[in-house]
Amino acid sequence: MVLKILTLNVTALKWPLGLNNREKRMKNIAKKILLMESQPDVVCFQELFSPIAKETLTKLLKIDYPHYYIDPAGDKYFIGVNSGLAIFSKHTITKKDIHYYELYRGEENFAKKGVMGVQIYLPETKPTFIFTTHIQTGGELCIFKPFNKTTMQEKYIKVKQMTEAKRFIDSFVSDPNSNVFITGDFNIKSTDEFLYPTMINVLNVKDTFDRERSVLEVTSRNSGQRIDYILTETNDNSVGYSYITETFGENSDHRAVVGKFYI
Repeated sequence: MVLKILTLNVTALKWPLGLNNREKRMKNIAKKILLMESQPDVVCFQELFSPIAKETLTKLLKIDYPHYYIDPAGDKYFIGVNSGLAIFSKHTITKKDIHYYELYRGEENFAKKGVMGVQIYLPETKPTFIFTTHIQTGGELCIFKPFNKTTMQEKYIKVKQMTEAKRFIDSFVSDPNSNVFITGDFNIKSTDEFLYPTMINVLNVKDTFDRERSVLEVTSRNSGQRIDYILTETNDNSVGYSYITETFGENSDHRAVVGKFYI
């Protein structure tokens, strides 16, 4: 069978941060997903922080995607946010969990960044697991420094978070003979000579991006880099590829990544 996955950072921070028109943008994103010629089976979101954004997407997608897992945690320190992660599925979710990263710094002191996982039921195929994550972001305003619990450099925090993600994934996947897909905004540039190969090695994954099938090579409009991925574990025998799409336009400062896999 064919499994289609979409991952998108929707940039839906709580007011007054981030892009404006949260409700309108989420309506546009939902509409564009529902109108896709071949709808994804699973949609993974990052930065779904805003309550109105969560409500809008859920309301519009739940008919076509009746199975979903949205981070249930409250906002950090009341004024902050949770992980902003969510997974919507056309197929029954039989297992779900989330892990919040232990180490972070900068503005992430006011977030609960982590990795979320679900198992979906697909007949006549191996157990299938989908994960999504949002790794430590770059930059650090001086106002956040007093909250830091570590002096560790940002790049090593990212490595630590990926190590935590790998440990969570391994504990969540019950059968080693499974389809495993890891998606999200990794905040790791595909051109980074240290972090990109480290991501591949620590998570023990393959990058499914197919440059020949994708007319675009950049997912982040701000950095001008590819930092969003759909990865598969190296022992996953599924065959497929992913590509970047401009389907959602200016409704986010990220472009979506779509993966098509034969499992």
